[in-house]
Amino acid sequence: MPALTALKVSKAVYPVGRKGPALLSDGQGLNLQIMPSGSKSWTLRFMLNGRSRSMGLGAYGEGHNGISLSKARELAAEARALVKRGIDPISDRANTIKAEKDAAALSLAQARTFKDVSIEYIQTHEAGWKNTKHRAQWFSTLETYAFPAIGDTPVCDIDADAVEQVLKPIW
Repeated sequence: MPALTALKVSKAVYPVGRKGPALLSDGQGLNLQIMPSGSKSWTLRFMLNGRSRSMGLGAYGEGHNGISLSKARELAAEARALVKRGIDPISDRANTIKAEKDAAALSLAQARTFKDVSIEYIQTHEAGWKNTKHRAQWFSTLETYAFPAIGDTPVCDIDADAVEQVLKPIW
């Protein structure tokens, strides 16, 4: 039976005279961790392959970014289900975050064309180019040779063949 209630969690304070984090157990490895500063967060202790592990579940709080007692119990149950299947929930979460970041980066790369990125590059670096003619040559060269061939191509789709398509007429 869980030891914590929403009221106990909301009223929990750091014990006077204690050193280090204070833990209030809800059972099955779920703990409310209270720091000397008064901040509260959820942790889950579990065993995997004979090793004791501790996983942070997030900061306590009601509302958009905070994790309530009921949400912490849900997260802990999900993590325990992974442990039961022999999967490390800490590594699983890291892999999920990496996959989400990779998907976002790919989406951004698909949305940005070679022309967009080229113009952004020129605008970022042209202040360091002292020669006015040199500045003009950058854009002119791209406009003449690269933009007609691959200007509207998403950055992620540019490969050696695309570069060859730009360079062949020049050679």
